[in-house]
Amino acid sequence: RLAPLWVALCLWSALVILFTFTAAVVNSEPWLVSLGHTCLFWFLWVFFFPVIIWLSLRFPLEQSKLLPQIGIHLAACIAIVIIIQAAYRTFLPFPPLPPPPDAQPASRPVDSPGMRVEPDVLIYLMAMSVCVAFAHFRKAQERERRAIGF
Repeated sequence: RLAPLWVALCLWSALVILFTFTAAVVNSEPWLVSLGHTCLFWFLWVFFFPVIIWLSLRFPLEQSKLLPQIGIHLAACIAIVIIIQAAYRTFLPFPPLPPPPDAQPASRPVDSPGMRVEPDVLIYLMAMSVCVAFAHFRKAQERERRAIGF
């Protein structure tokens, strides 16, 4: 009975470790700072995954109602990204490290990993895509069962 919970926990842990490693290597941050940023980033998403799953199963992208459903998902994505960005900046566990004196200035501010919204939008789109694919798979199975006569 707890197998799905353990699978989800293992996947979450793998994502945290992967993003921690990436942040530590790319940003030259200490491991604990990267771990704090990454844990907060994914912890915030845990609260929004049920909303994304519900919306994606309730409003799967179907050709007959594509524009209203895209509008719903676009509005939800924007709202979730704004909330996550605000929460991330508010509850940031560690202050960002100052750049080394010999470093060249970045083209955009790199205060923290939360300054960029692209990962948040991609995570929303990936979660939505998986749920929409599941909804279409379920409908296809039901059509096949009806066609067979079960």
